[in-house]
Amino acid sequence: MTLRVTKADGEQYDAEITRVMLAESAEKLNVGKVVDVLYLPQDPQSIVITSQSIIVSVNESGF
Repeated sequence: MTLRVTKADGEQYDAEITRVMLAESAEKLNVGKVVDVLYLPQDPQSIVITSQSIIVSVNESGF
């Protein structure tokens, strides 16, 4: 799954989700849905989806 992330300064980039998540969390991530995320400025591919009841860590190192 690919997420389009918009940083506070308006810059956008894509982040790829390669981790397994609960089906009920995945069902809440529809095309076009806006979700809140946290990301590491030094590693913007490391993100955590924080919207409502969706909490998913995403990156290769298990952030």
